[in-house]
Amino acid sequence: MSAGNWVRTGVVVLVALTLQQTVLVHITAGRIHPEVMFLVAVAAGYVAGPGRGAVIGFIAGIVADLFVPTTFGMSALVGAVLAYCVGVVTSG
Repeated sequence: MSAGNWVRTGVVVLVALTLQQTVLVHITAGRIHPEVMFLVAVAAGYVAGPGRGAVIGFIAGIVADLFVPTTFGMSALVGAVLAYCVGVVTSG
């Protein structure tokens, strides 16, 4: 990926994080709320393929982990695996 693509990816992750922490944190069904950062990981796996998607999913997960009270790195692991699986399934 070129530097411009990484900058665009960073902007998308920051916009998704802002949307997650300002608007979507208030939308709940019981105690469950939507996770936009996992949607970013799925989109990255679909568009960029399994390798780059996993890296972008990991980065999105690390950023999301800064704001959730769970074990640090868990969202990063889930984002990377999710993006990789989506990339593998859709690349064939």
